[in-house]
Amino acid sequence: MDILSKMCLLGVELLVKDYPIANISPYDQSVILWNRSSCYNADIAFLDTIIDTPSPSKFVYTLPNIAIGEIAIKHKIKGVTNFLIADTFQPEFISQYFNHLLDTNSAEIIIGGWVEVSEQYCDIFLFLCGKSISGIDLTEENLKIKSKL
Repeated sequence: MDILSKMCLLGVELLVKDYPIANISPYDQSVILWNRSSCYNADIAFLDTIIDTPSPSKFVYTLPNIAIGEIAIKHKIKGVTNFLIADTFQPEFISQYFNHLLDTNSAEIIIGGWVEVSEQYCDIFLFLCGKSISGIDLTEENLKIKSKL
């Protein structure tokens, strides 16, 4: 498993350890993550194998949605899953997109966040939001504040 998938999976494990997402229909659970560099580290690792024999086990991780797939398989999530690429963390877009999914009943809970990793660097901000989750409202301003912690 590549570093992006490992960090996404580990982060989600810590995020949901005290929240029973298994009690919610798998079709009402979503995972939406994003970063700036996609799966650059896996791309380089795969490129190194092309010289001799391309490695299928490295190739599969050249797709950033594989990290989401690892999470979805582990937690049996069957709702909306997306891995988005953006230059920066975008609270306005995220709050609008996630609230739209929740308001249109496309999701009951969403695991969301920014996951930018490399062999030397890790910047992860994950959150769980949904109709049945009490706490901080999913607004642009709250995402700006929380992402700075």
